[in-house]
Amino acid sequence: MPRMSRNRMILGFPIDAADFAKFKAEILPKLNEVQGALEDEEAYFLYKTARELKVQAWYPHIVEIGAFCGKSTVAMGLGLMENPQGDEITIHSIDPFNLGPGTGNRDNYPVFLENITKAGVEKYVKAYKKTSMDALPDWNPADRIAFLWIDGAHEMEFVREDFREWGRFLTTKMPGVLAMHDTYFAGVHQVIKEDVLTNLGYRDFKLVRSLMSATKHDYAPRPEDLARKQRFELSLDNRREGAFASLRKAFGTWLRMKLSWLISY
Repeated sequence: MPRMSRNRMILGFPIDAADFAKFKAEILPKLNEVQGALEDEEAYFLYKTARELKVQAWYPHIVEIGAFCGKSTVAMGLGLMENPQGDEITIHSIDPFNLGPGTGNRDNYPVFLENITKAGVEKYVKAYKKTSMDALPDWNPADRIAFLWIDGAHEMEFVREDFREWGRFLTTKMPGVLAMHDTYFAGVHQVIKEDVLTNLGYRDFKLVRSLMSATKHDYAPRPEDLARKQRFELSLDNRREGAFASLRKAFGTWLRMKLSWLISY
């Protein structure tokens, strides 16, 4: 298995210690006020990608599929605040906003709006209260996406639809950045293996905890690109196996405790 930075399951994504410390001190406290499941390094990736995004007039777009309460939206919005081109970039946040456990309301759209407003990033965000497929007809086919973040429904058929239907708008000029969350879920893992890794347009694969990213190009892959893809695939498989091993270990510990309690009782 390729060596991971500080045993944190990071591959191909160099983290500058000083910049990450600044992120944790200044940005992370704001993100921690928003409900959502993002590891610190994953949130840093979204923030840093938005902060460093370079766009042209025909692809000033970030598309986010799956926003929940807006944690990833805020991370990218805070990155755009520090991007010299930030005011030219729009985050198109797509979510039916009908899953709100812990929000006190099954309609979590008001919570999303409150969170992006509190963080001061609302000017960058255009929200679509729809599923990703229902929002597709609203998209101008001539527009290209600079950064596509997929974190919607994790069943294989939905992940595949999101990748195929929205990925075709991802620019190759910058190149465009694709990122997908929760790679240890069976559906996400399968689409990465069967659709993303087999597409010769994608390379520069990175693994940041349970987040993967790649860039989209319009030229043939080089030998070093193929070698990097192989390393990524091995790490991806090991990451998923490691996640399930941890779950099995935790369940085994819980089961032994329960049995011990029942026997003593």
